[in-house]
Amino acid sequence: MMGLRMLVVAVLVLGFSRFTQAALVLTIDTYTTDELSFTLSGAFDENTTGDLPGYLAIKNDWSHNVAEHTELFSFQPTVTSNTIQIGDGLVPTQATVQDGTAPWTDTVFFVLTPPTNGNDFTALPFLAGMPVSGSMTLSGTGAFNPAHAATLEVVSGFNIGRDFARLEYSPVPLPAALPLFGSALGLMGFLGWRRRKAPSAG
Repeated sequence: MMGLRMLVVAVLVLGFSRFTQAALVLTIDTYTTDELSFTLSGAFDENTTGDLPGYLAIKNDWSHNVAEHTELFSFQPTVTSNTIQIGDGLVPTQATVQDGTAPWTDTVFFVLTPPTNGNDFTALPFLAGMPVSGSMTLSGTGAFNPAHAATLEVVSGFNIGRDFARLEYSPVPLPAALPLFGSALGLMGFLGWRRRKAPSAG
């Protein structure tokens, strides 16, 4: 009974935690008007696709605004710390914070292998099983809106259509979490009723 009760508690917690669309996990460590700090962990569960498959990015609410501009910061912040590693302990050769009004801007980009001869089409894809780990801190007085903490997403595979081929990570919207919460409460109530109805030993 104790093991099942602990499982129910875990379901309750997971219902309001972040959800991994692939095998990557995004954790927001700090989100104020002046600073954004996040951690990436996990691994790609399949090879990335798209016209420029070697791009991994942090975007705000991209899945609801594909190929449209969504604000992530009001001006380009400064990277004050970056330990993000992709692959076998290799720091990405390019990490870019890009502000602007175009659909692909207001983004934190990571590129595993830099394009050769200035040709983006030579960027290599991220491969299934390739690990991602580390954290990044961005700073800028008044640059951030903490309300975006609930809608940050990790996307990969930059397309010529100025969107991304794959959603690597997405948070659970609150309406989707509430039924899970209710189901878990119902299960806990049922277990309590079963225990009260069970005949006592001896």
